[in-house]
Amino acid sequence: MLSIMKRFPLILLPALILLSTLNLSAKAPDGPKGPILRGPVLGSPAPHSIAVWIQGAWPMRLRLKVAPADQRSWKKALSSDFISLETENRLMGIFHIEGLMADTRYCYRVEDENGPIWSDEETSFRTPPEIGAATHLRFAAGSGANTWLQPYPKVWKAIANDQPNFFLALGDTPYADGQLWLESQSWENAREDFRTHPGRTSRRNLENAATSFRQKAREAIPIAYEYFREAPGLGRLSSRSFWVATWDDHETGVNNGDREDPVWKIAIENFRRFTPNPSFGLPDAKGAFWVLHWGDVDVFLLDDQSYRTPTVEALKDPDHATILGKKQREWLIQGLKDSKAVFKIIVSGSPFNNNTRKDDSWVVYPKERKRILDVITRARIEGVLLLTGDVHRSEIFRLPWLEESGGYPLYEIVSSPLYQRSRNCGPTVKHRIFCSGSAEHQLRELYGYFDIDTRKKDPSITFEVRGLEEEVLYSQTLLASELSWKAAKEKK
Repeated sequence: MLSIMKRFPLILLPALILLSTLNLSAKAPDGPKGPILRGPVLGSPAPHSIAVWIQGAWPMRLRLKVAPADQRSWKKALSSDFISLETENRLMGIFHIEGLMADTRYCYRVEDENGPIWSDEETSFRTPPEIGAATHLRFAAGSGANTWLQPYPKVWKAIANDQPNFFLALGDTPYADGQLWLESQSWENAREDFRTHPGRTSRRNLENAATSFRQKAREAIPIAYEYFREAPGLGRLSSRSFWVATWDDHETGVNNGDREDPVWKIAIENFRRFTPNPSFGLPDAKGAFWVLHWGDVDVFLLDDQSYRTPTVEALKDPDHATILGKKQREWLIQGLKDSKAVFKIIVSGSPFNNNTRKDDSWVVYPKERKRILDVITRARIEGVLLLTGDVHRSEIFRLPWLEESGGYPLYEIVSSPLYQRSRNCGPTVKHRIFCSGSAEHQLRELYGYFDIDTRKKDPSITFEVRGLEEEVLYSQTLLASELSWKAAKEKK
């Protein structure tokens, strides 16, 4: 489809995508039903509140009703305010519901001013427990969902069958730049020309390339999100499991992007419109980073794109290069220090390890990575794990960085790709204990699965690499006691 669409002018792009999504909906059992075109998508999980994204088929006013699943009585249900789905906002809206009970299963439905227009007897969700409470949490995670390459993936159905509390989108979910490759590359070329031959002509060429890029991005990025939401099985998953998301380069419009991205404002606006997250960065540092508290598990979702020093500059001056920016880095460090959670999961689209063989990962920003590790060491922060994606293969690393300072092993789980051409694992590399890739760059559908139980005397976290048909490629269980400074000291 991608090769066909590149032959058509931009004006035909919406029509072509519409035709493809209508065709896809006919094949998808969880496709559009009546006035609801896409969604619902559960988001912003909190003990006493949630958000739900929805896209309608025509302009209308809607509200969300929520009732305890064990009662299924709508007479005393909680209701959101009515929201208007308007053409200016692509008929999208986000409901907000407050006043829920923690750790409780709820059913829900969508109503217009005359009554219910969407409901599903089998659709429900469970709110998180109170912050700090012991919990049994199951979630799935993944990155790299290239709907342009694979419009009919099977992985969403597999994940939905696992019934996770939430799905953690690590980035490249979706490939929002799927129809922007030519414009992105033209801008990259113009930027490189301006760097090497600065002058009036090269600057004008760079500005013209950025203008053309932005013009097409305004149309192409929202269409990419809509196309992504049509994937078979995704509707079933996101209506029953919370969608917990950050982003990576392909949502921002620029492959291997950085803070100079000329379409960043368009990209972040659409990420916010299509993603029911509770927050988007800080008041004075906008972005895709936030923290999820699920009982006594904290998940720190980082934005590795918005403030990233361009790679060329980072390689020349690594001491001052940043991937997070000062304010986001300080937010993460303070959050880790303040966290009382048993397990603290740091999520980044870009891998932390030194073996990615890519120049858009943390390996190009060693000083900033070391700053974070030094804080974990000095503050004796326990229970930290890393969860990353991007590289089109699934990997597990046991990194020695904390052990070198008398601490515990630092595990990094690289979960990729959801559906994309997989990369070769290559030769054996240091500290890597598992890898699943493809030397032939075959299309793979993989995801990570996590089972965390902090109700135990010694809480546990099990992480797995899963494929289709209930295939488990790797499984490992760690105890909280194994991720502690005290146990590391006693071991010595």
